[in-house]
This record gives sequence, structure tokens and C-alpha cells, in this order.
Amino acid sequence: MGGLKLICFKELKPCWELEGAKQPGFMRWLVHYVSGEEPVFHANREKGAISKHCKVGLFVLPVGQRQRKHYHQDAEEIYVLIRGKLAVEGGDGSERILEPFDCLYNPPGTAHAVRNCGLEDAVIVFVDAPLEAAGRSVYVEEST
Repeated sequence: MGGLKLICFKELKPCWELEGAKQPGFMRWLVHYVSGEEPVFHANREKGAISKHCKVGLFVLPVGQRQRKHYHQDAEEIYVLIRGKLAVEGGDGSERILEPFDCLYNPPGTAHAVRNCGLEDAVIVFVDAPLEAAGRSVYVEEST
């Protein structure tokens, strides 16, 4: 398959090492099918592909969990919801609902967070481009 690489989900190890990923209310895990070389975070460097241009992965947000509001300084981030139901909070506090096969596009610098508002774990495919070094995501202070 010269140059092609097949990445099987069953060979990837879920990563729970994201900031706050084990904290109640914010629990989530992900895998990377494709990501970059250091200093870009790649949760599955041994089995995944190495790209010079983009990151592709899958993250799972259990029922009742959410992301912290954040933005990416350098990368566009795209989410395609495969299963479940998500409430999407924009930087201005507005909220929209995503259902299966809906897509969320986040340009660089656009604050966003998703919350699982459904009755099953949400499964999201994500794409980030261009590659962004680890630590370049900015978490936004949220009022409680």
C-alpha cells in the first residue's frame, strides 16, 4: 500500500490525559488517528499516522459531561458528531444543538465548548489544521 497507512480503532489506546479529563463534569477521552511530530500532541504516536498538516481523531464525551470553554490560537477545529446530542456554547454565551452528522466549524481564536445534552455518550470526529503545538489551546475563564 506504498505510503498509505491503515489505522485500526481497536489498536488505539484511549487517552484520558487531557487537562481535566478525569474531573467529574469534564470527563472525556480521545484517540488520534493522525497527528504531528513533537511538539504537537499525538495520543497514539506508535499506531497512528504522522502528518505535517493536520490532526484527525475521535473523542467521546460521556452523558452529562462537557468541555471547558477554549479556543485554538493557530488551528481551525472541526467537529462532526457521529452519535449523541451536543449543546454547543459559543464565545458569546449563545447555545445551539448538534445532532448526528451535524458539523461544527471553529476558526482560530473562536471560543467554544460542547456539552453532552443527550441520553448516550457523544462520539465526535475532530479535525484540526494546521497543526498546533501542545499547550497552544487557551482555556477561557467561565462564570459559575
